[in-house]
Amino acid sequence: MRVKRSCTSHVSRAMRRVRRIDPLTQPLPHPGERGSARRARGFTFVEVLAAMLLMAIVLPVAMRGITLALRAESDAADRTEALMLAQSKLAELVATGDWQDGSLEGAFDETPSGESMHATDASAADDGPAGRFTWSAQVEDWLDSRVSQLAVTVTWPSRGAERSVTLTTLVGTEATQ
Repeated sequence: MRVKRSCTSHVSRAMRRVRRIDPLTQPLPHPGERGSARRARGFTFVEVLAAMLLMAIVLPVAMRGITLALRAESDAADRTEALMLAQSKLAELVATGDWQDGSLEGAFDETPSGESMHATDASAADDGPAGRFTWSAQVEDWLDSRVSQLAVTVTWPSRGAERSVTLTTLVGTEATQ
């Protein structure tokens, strides 16, 4: 009998080792068993200070980045609107022939619908969003006497500075036959 006991005890010790080594044979602990006392207390003072320090460093940088992105978006929108207005005015001056003897400066105002823009003289410009874009045109001689260079410049105020875009084209000064 003694032999049988030793075999049984040997087998049972081997099974205990297998259980210690193989995590698949061990039962899973309940979520609240280990470390639950520390979690129930909440955060330590050092953890709270570290989180506040991190927020104090990251938040101002993030807010500055957002401010710069919004400013860049606003500048891009203004520049795009000014380019569209300059292109429209340049096409209008060429189509009507007003560049030869018409008014070469003015302001853009919105129509009541707000969709299309038209130009008025510079005296009608105001500081509101509708009248903040102004235009001027310059006609210069070109290498060929039959051609002139027509440049339309659109300007607008932006954060205390005057911004502008200029578009140019060549126009015939005399009719071709």
